[in-house]
Amino acid sequence: MVVDKPVFAQSTGPVRPVHRPVPHGLADIPLDKVSNSADFGACLTKLRNLAGINSNREVEKFSNQLLGRTKVGKALAGELPKKNFLVLYLLTCGVPEEDHEPWLDVWSRLDPVTSALGIDSTSTTAARDEAQEILAKAQAEAAAILAEAHAEADGGPRRLADLRAELEEQREINNRLVREAGERQEAAQLRLNELTEQYEMNYEAQLRRIKQVEDERDVAVRRSAEQVAEIERLHQSSLQRIQEIERDRDNAQLRAREMENETELMQRKLFELRDQLSSSTKALAGEIETELKKMNGELGDLRKQIVNIGASTTQLSEPGRGDAGGRQWDNNYRNAFNDEVRATPPVIGL
Repeated sequence: MVVDKPVFAQSTGPVRPVHRPVPHGLADIPLDKVSNSADFGACLTKLRNLAGINSNREVEKFSNQLLGRTKVGKALAGELPKKNFLVLYLLTCGVPEEDHEPWLDVWSRLDPVTSALGIDSTSTTAARDEAQEILAKAQAEAAAILAEAHAEADGGPRRLADLRAELEEQREINNRLVREAGERQEAAQLRLNELTEQYEMNYEAQLRRIKQVEDERDVAVRRSAEQVAEIERLHQSSLQRIQEIERDRDNAQLRAREMENETELMQRKLFELRDQLSSSTKALAGEIETELKKMNGELGDLRKQIVNIGASTTQLSEPGRGDAGGRQWDNNYRNAFNDEVRATPPVIGL
């Protein structure tokens, strides 16, 4: 919130607003509920209506042109006026000076300078009020002395000279008091100027700090937006990757079930083939064994025939050798045949 810098106005001079009667219903104006300048403007508008003033132009008229209609309109619209403006406005609406304090208290609470520096509504004019009080007291004492002098005028020139001397002395005292009051007022004004300058410096520093904080806030907002966008992108990417993984998992599970079914089918076929192979092998081995037995029988018969033929041939070709030589040849032939048969691998048991 940007706060208007305070401007301290000079005195408006001896011209005063037109005297008006005190409006009725001042106590009904809710000054205790004022929390901002807009509420204060509403109270000023209600005061104008209670005073019987119908427009801002009439306010300007009854103030003897001390208040401009534009400034009045801004104050009624919610812009906090200056202190001297408020005093003139209250006098224009018929509010007596002894009833100004509640209005000035509210103004002091809303005024950025007095609120920030903790200055009371009457502290800025304390020295001036004190000077006026001292001057009024001095004037009253001077008037009393003059009255006493007039009352004792018949006392003679000596008494008159004494009174004049006392009056002159009192005037010097009064002048000294006025000068001291003026010095106090100047010191108070200097202090007020220092406080005002300090406030303006703090005000400018606060504005710079607010600008810096706003810039930092904007940077933080942009970074947050970028982080949110990045998180959203990562989230979408993660969702897509999860969906791909789930599809791969489903495909793998489906393929595993298919492979399990195929394996089970192959096992069944393997068991069937093994059973079929065992039956066929056993039958074939029996047939081969039968054939071998048959062949062995035939070979035995053939061997006997060969032995017989060999013996006959030996006897015919070598008569001198006799039966002993035929038996030797027959044994050699039989041994060679048996070795050949033993070298043949058996078929049974394959």
